Amino acid sequence: MDIRELKQLRRQLKVSQEEAARGLGIARLGLSVLESGYIQPTAETLHAYASYLNKRLEELQQIPKVGA
Repeated sequence: MDIRELKQLRRQLKVSQEEAARGLGIARLGLSVLESGYIQPTAETLHAYASYLNKRLEELQQIPKVGA
């Protein structure tokens, strides 16, 4: 799974980056860097993101690839 796919899902759900960062307990800039793909998220961060979006991690792995 490419973390940029989570950005796509966040946008589809109409959740701002600020809201998501607050919900994840991280800085907006940190989420921005993460969503841009500059750093890889930890397993803990992926689980937190899935939980925040009310999705199971398995569901997130089925998100279509960016640009596909």
